Amino acid sequence: MRSLIQILLRLWAKPLQEGIHSGKVAINVFCYICLRVGLYLMCRTEESSHWIKRHIKFHWANFPFRLHGCLLWSPSLQAWYRFLDWDSFQAMNGADFPSSWVRPQPGDVWIDCGAHVGRYAVQAARLVAPDGLVVAIEPHPENFRELVHNLASNQICNVLPIRAAVWSEAMDLRLSTIPEQSFSHKIGDNGSAAALLVRSVTLDGLVKGLNLPSVNWIKLDVEGAECEVLKGAEWVLDCFHPTLLIEVHDTWACLRSTLETLGYHIEESESLPTEPGKGWVLARPCEELEPNAHRV
Repeated sequence: MRSLIQILLRLWAKPLQEGIHSGKVAINVFCYICLRVGLYLMCRTEESSHWIKRHIKFHWANFPFRLHGCLLWSPSLQAWYRFLDWDSFQAMNGADFPSSWVRPQPGDVWIDCGAHVGRYAVQAARLVAPDGLVVAIEPHPENFRELVHNLASNQICNVLPIRAAVWSEAMDLRLSTIPEQSFSHKIGDNGSAAALLVRSVTLDGLVKGLNLPSVNWIKLDVEGAECEVLKGAEWVLDCFHPTLLIEVHDTWACLRSTLETLGYHIEESESLPTEPGKGWVLARPCEELEPNAHRV
């Protein structure tokens, strides 16, 4: 409830961009507060929360107005973002990786593969500032546009956004998309008419092309392409020994084998009890060696 009150206060503190009036958002939040109060009076707080999760169309981000294109405030991220869909709302107001895993230091270089609309790009950019760099890579054109917009809305200047897929080779690939969703776009043609042709890069080629002096962190959220991405990052991993944050999509066996081959071990991991194939991994080099930025 406190976060909702913060949102209401901030709506009047900063004018919304692109001519979208804040009243629509304020009405949604007000209706949502009334709904939650009514649910609280009728049932316990826990039961009211479960009801909202089952009837997400009544969440303040969806009802009574559709907020597509509105600039919203994320209390958890302390950042502005443009509402694209429910996926973008969840991403900007939640966290996939445990907060204890995400610990870049000022001056670090963070590579974000599958940056979506910028949730981790924004967080990492602030943590590595003022001298650090974030390279945010996103293949989907609409997600990429929102990524760039959200960075600008928060006056973040130490992020290099790149529109591309990340793969084991630099080539043209088919990106299968789900209509009206910004999540779960996958490399591969599933026969959908919504599939897009995208250009891929390898992390080895990207880092060499940008002439980065170091790479300290690599975050992967690539919808099942985890092993392919790592195959294209052998030089980077051997040269710089970055910490890896990986979202796993039914690739546990392949990922463990690939990490072992590359000299990495899984330090911590989590998985969803209701969806065992999905989870998150924190991986580090088996031996913490000094990065050799000049190795070729």
